[in-house]
Amino acid sequence: MAYDQRQFPRMKITEQAVAVNDRGLQLGKVKEVGAGGMMITAVSQEALMLMPVGRKMRINVIEPGTKTTTPLSVEVLYVRDDNVGVKFSTPEPER
Repeated sequence: MAYDQRQFPRMKITEQAVAVNDRGLQLGKVKEVGAGGMMITAVSQEALMLMPVGRKMRINVIEPGTKTTTPLSVEVLYVRDDNVGVKFSTPEPER
């Protein structure tokens, strides 16, 4: 039996929600969101290459049905197959 070590419960979101990077490239579908982070299922190998473990990045989560865009700063925690786990982080200062 697997033990769930999550600090916060996961919330399901609409199946249409997608994550895009700051250049507008679709990274993948947002699968689960919790208080500490979320999982993105990468849309392609190119998208996976843009999300290596440790990368800090700004993304937008877009919900087409509601036309809502949410900007987020995240850090990649893990990559398993085509699933990428990210935690929410503090934005990097502008240079």
